[in-house]
Amino acid sequence: MDESTVLQLICTALRRFIDPMFARYLTVERLDVPLVTKAQITANQNDYAIGNGSAFRVSSDASRNVTGITGGFGGKLLIIINVGAQSIVLQNQNTGSAAANRIITGTGADYTLATLKTVMLIYDATTTRWNLFGQ
Repeated sequence: MDESTVLQLICTALRRFIDPMFARYLTVERLDVPLVTKAQITANQNDYAIGNGSAFRVSSDASRNVTGITGGFGGKLLIIINVGAQSIVLQNQNTGSAAANRIITGTGADYTLATLKTVMLIYDATTTRWNLFGQ
């Protein structure tokens, strides 16, 4: 999947969550989100240090669990694209990570990010958790 295709998918997903009056202005040309390719995940991750940025290409050598993500602050948006051949499981409220790094999937169950799928999370400063809101 090339970068322009990924950016188009991101725009399409974001349009579902914003006011329709403004959605028409959200285009790939206006979306300046560099994609950061992360090193392959080779073990389950507690307090995953995803790094600076908002859009990440991730992969794993086997099905791996992510129990939390570091670096959250109120309103921070993360777009995670699984570019590998293995699933990555975002675990719901798992105590393996510090409370402020945990993920709320919205279903109470873990969320499996399948290969070539994208998920979006936003950090809520009130609950001090990452909230999955787009898939």
